[in-house]
Amino acid sequence: MRHFKKAVPIVTLLLLFTSMVTAETQHSGHTVFVKGTVAAKHPTLAPRHLKKDGDIYLNDRIETTDRSYSILELIDKGKVTVRPRSHFSILQYSLSKSKVKLRLDKGGGKIETGKIAETSPDNQTIETPLASINMQQAKVNLRLCEQDCAKEEKKAKNKKLKVTQEVVARIVEKKGYSLAITTLPVPLKGKQERSLSVAAPVYRSDRLITYDQGHLLIVFRDGSRITLAANSELQIKDYRWQEKDMANTMVLRLVRGGLRALTGKLGKHNPDDFIMETPVAAIGIRGTIYDLLLEETGWLGSNKLPARQHTYVRQGSVAVKNKAGDFNLDELTGNTLFQSTKVPGAITDMPRGSVIQQTPPPELSTVDMWNLYAQEQLTGVPEGLYLFVKDGHVRVKGKIGGHRGQVVDLGRHETMYVDKNGRLIRLKEPKNFLLQDDNIQTASCGMSSYWSKKNKKCQCKKGSYWSKKHKQCRCMQGHYYSKKYNKCYKSRPKKKTSKPSNTNNQAIIDGILTGIKIWGAVKGSKERKKPKHHDDNW
Repeated sequence: MRHFKKAVPIVTLLLLFTSMVTAETQHSGHTVFVKGTVAAKHPTLAPRHLKKDGDIYLNDRIETTDRSYSILELIDKGKVTVRPRSHFSILQYSLSKSKVKLRLDKGGGKIETGKIAETSPDNQTIETPLASINMQQAKVNLRLCEQDCAKEEKKAKNKKLKVTQEVVARIVEKKGYSLAITTLPVPLKGKQERSLSVAAPVYRSDRLITYDQGHLLIVFRDGSRITLAANSELQIKDYRWQEKDMANTMVLRLVRGGLRALTGKLGKHNPDDFIMETPVAAIGIRGTIYDLLLEETGWLGSNKLPARQHTYVRQGSVAVKNKAGDFNLDELTGNTLFQSTKVPGAITDMPRGSVIQQTPPPELSTVDMWNLYAQEQLTGVPEGLYLFVKDGHVRVKGKIGGHRGQVVDLGRHETMYVDKNGRLIRLKEPKNFLLQDDNIQTASCGMSSYWSKKNKKCQCKKGSYWSKKHKQCRCMQGHYYSKKYNKCYKSRPKKKTSKPSNTNNQAIIDGILTGIKIWGAVKGSKERKKPKHHDDNW
């Protein structure tokens, strides 16, 4: 018993040590592709060379050489492409706590978030020596540049890629749950949903939806503001502001619910450029502040009755247009429309108890337009951190000196630079060397496929097709796959060998028996003959 009591603390320490080692060697993902020499270093494990389908653990430090890189896939389907001459570490990874923390110490790569970072940018962080980067449903090209980037920029000058402006607005205030539904471009098709947070980007063709007890304050590039009330839906049909070779325009559609609007520069320069549509009418803006509400009127049997539209102008003027004609509204006046073919009636205010009265006016909020949209031109390629957002919501936080705590939010096709002193600068256009990192994707395509630089995606090679079930290229019927050449080849038809019939089998057997008889006869003739005995008694 005495020895047992002494052994208990030792066993406890051993179990504690074992649990700590297990935690440090927690499995976090695996390698999808490895080219060249890629090393993984861990505090409690021996250094190892990574190969395809090799395990990645928590606290692993991935190091690549001059001509090597690796593509890692984490458990939540997030991906990290570690480019040549880079050091990348996994500091924290927990599915249960929805937390991912990575660190880039040298070089760069591409990061694509997975399931953990679907709802908030706070769930996934990338630490660098100059700034912290949070990501939500994002794809990012990232580089810590020394003198190497300037050399790459010179080589990439003749391969300049055109990047279009995608972010048209940002969420400045948010209450309750809300989401955005984006209609994807034609090659991709389909729709993409994302939950909205403060400073989240809003794109052309987005549908913004709010729910109970919530609202959104949306600020556009020209300074226009819209507060979307609870249980409402707003569609951005088109928005263009100070884009090269494009006319300024703003076309919105209130599908349901209500909003409060403040016109920006776009509506003041040319009022015809700002149009608000509803299922009942269209509203032309004359530089103003107004409220708009679609009030549900119920059902008639199985048919839903059209919504009643209320419009009230608090400053300036608007023009309400439907099939019955145009109706101008001046300051502190309003009207109500029941049908798109009827003449509206006058109102002196919004209906009592409506969501509009519970929604804060947009003009009362303080908005820093410089922090939301300011861009600068960068000459040359000085040393520092460069970032290009291919998709999603990215938040960059300063961590050096006087810039500690400074925050810059980025959306699709936006780019920024953090200098060696920690200053955060949103750039007007991305550097070419940063866009060229997409060429790393060449070898990550799967079975019998290749990376198309023209279409910027993996395409199936000849003799294969895209399988929706397996989500990869598969060999066509009559083809076989060669791992050596990563290609499907046409199979050669095999020669048909006819099986002998029963009669043929019998003939063969008869022939064998005949041969045995002949061989026995020949052998018997050669044997010595016994003498004949005429008298058996002799």
